Amino acid sequence: MNILTMSLSASVFILAIIIIRALALYSLPKMTFFALWIVALCRLIIPFSVHSPFSLYTLINMLRTHFSTTDATIIGMASINVGAAVDTINISLPKTASENISPLIAVWFIGFLACALFFLITHFRWRSEYKTALPIDNEFIRAWQQIHLIRRKVEIRQSDKITSPLAYGIFRPVILLPKGTEWANEKHLEYILMHEYVHIRRFDIIMKLLLIAAVCVHWFNPLVWIMYILANRDIELSCDEAVLRAVGGTMKSAYALTLIKLEEKRSSMIPLISNFSKNAIEERIVSIMKMKKITIITFLATVLIVAGLSTVFATIAKNDTRNSDRVSTTESSTSTVAVPSSSNSTISPDRLAKIEADTPSAKPIDEKALQEYWKMGALNVDGVPYLPLVDTAKNLGYTVNVDTKNIDSAEYPNTVEYNYELVKDGKSLGIASIDISNGKVVTYMIDGIFLNTHDKATNIILQKDTVYMSAQLFKEALDTSNKLP
Repeated sequence: MNILTMSLSASVFILAIIIIRALALYSLPKMTFFALWIVALCRLIIPFSVHSPFSLYTLINMLRTHFSTTDATIIGMASINVGAAVDTINISLPKTASENISPLIAVWFIGFLACALFFLITHFRWRSEYKTALPIDNEFIRAWQQIHLIRRKVEIRQSDKITSPLAYGIFRPVILLPKGTEWANEKHLEYILMHEYVHIRRFDIIMKLLLIAAVCVHWFNPLVWIMYILANRDIELSCDEAVLRAVGGTMKSAYALTLIKLEEKRSSMIPLISNFSKNAIEERIVSIMKMKKITIITFLATVLIVAGLSTVFATIAKNDTRNSDRVSTTESSTSTVAVPSSSNSTISPDRLAKIEADTPSAKPIDEKALQEYWKMGALNVDGVPYLPLVDTAKNLGYTVNVDTKNIDSAEYPNTVEYNYELVKDGKSLGIASIDISNGKVVTYMIDGIFLNTHDKATNIILQKDTVYMSAQLFKEALDTSNKLP
């Protein structure tokens, strides 16, 4: 799966989260959005997809298949291609563009490098400032640390370089407080420490690192930048929620007042730390004041929303769902047979033997290559991909000339013969003759380039007015430039 495919697919999911967030930010537990952003990050960073029959793309594929094949008929070359592009809803870069993609890769890499350098330089500049922080000699803080122990040692220090509290570090976390903190206000101090403690305990710094990684990789996608902003806000909102559940919901006003007092006045970004009031103070205060107790109903709603959105928008069309309908239709209404036509008698037994020896047979392909074939509109027949004949040949750089004629016979009445001549660099590479009689395929290949005339495994399938050929034959017999997976 390429970066563009990942980015476009994730964009649909990000849009869904943005809509749900706008409608239900103050109604649902804040961990709902935190969990959804984690799924979105996985979609952006992990280079493989999960297939689901409940995916949005499964539904779209079904609709496109239905409407694209309703009125299809076999009339010459034009109708042979009907439905060839039905299953390309899982977006990928066109094969024909891959040859000239180097400049695009260069542009993407420059953008990636610029983003990565920006975040790294900003981070290390602030980390150098943090090194000047001094230990805090405060009895309340020492007592608080004794009560709130975790496996990692947490340092609490003070600095005159910051105006609001923050936490940084993964293995050796540090809570950094402004030098001007009201040390005598113990309740105010407790809220601050609890907030940063939740960040450290939940490893929120890792979430922030993943968000930055997603922005660097998908810097060209504005929706990923919006995700970066909103996800950081939701990290703070879920942290506020956790603190209030720990100290008691009756302390909403006091906690909100603490936020107001600590509103930061900085204009620069500090991307790799968790600070007390990073974004949207007003949104956080409103969220705090409207926070409600989590009931069984709200919990179930959260589970259903996270699971439902993830299943519908973060998965791709299920292979079996897409292809099983086609195969079953083939078996019931357009049964495929592979028998020699009457013209076999014009070819010597030695010639037939050579064809049989030289022609590869259809066979299963490894899972990684299969994923690419499904995106190209391949049928799935017992794990063997079949590609649209004409479209695939054109994508491989061939010019396809098609000629048709009626060749009715007593054995095969109402038969139309389709002759496909593949031309490349001015040279004819052979002719594939496909005889279609009453919805059944009778195949015979003069030059044996495409298929074995005696191969009962069936290398050509007629499915909803589109001729498909096994991908293995394309790969071994015609893919001279290694464009196929």
